[in-house]
Order: sequence, then structure tokens, then C-alpha cells
Amino acid sequence: MIVGVLREARPRETRVAATPATATRLVRLGYDVVVETGTGTLASFSDGAYVEARATIGNARAAYVVLGSTLRRPTSSTT
Repeated sequence: MIVGVLREARPRETRVAATPATATRLVRLGYDVVVETGTGTLASFSDGAYVEARATIGNARAAYVVLGSTLRRPTSSTT
């Protein structure tokens, strides 16, 4: 199963849905991990750190499971 990790869309967002250590754990559990380019940059994680964790850099949105950390604020139609 492929797990994708998205780069956060909000400007200056420093949170990341999966660190390189998390990617390592997912790979050890048998998942393929795909990370968008620049996912961890603002959290001080390079693309190379994800590659060292055995993740690949690519289209995370095409994965079966997609992780992201930006929360949407509720709108009047969802409250």
C-alpha cells in the first residue's frame, strides 16, 4: 500500500504530517511512502532525509492513503 505525505498548503506552515522517522517506521511496516518535493523544508527536513528514510519523492496525491496536517476551519455549513 502506498502512503503519500503532502506538502502543507498554508504559507509559513512548519508542521509536517510525517517526519523522516515516521517514514522509516511506515516503510518497516511494509508501506511504500511517497513524499511531495519540499514537504519538510519549513520543518527543517530535507528531501534527502526522506530518501534516506527509504521514501520516494513524487506525487503523494496518487497514493492510496494521503497524509496532511493542515486543518480546515469549520464553515457555517459544517457546524
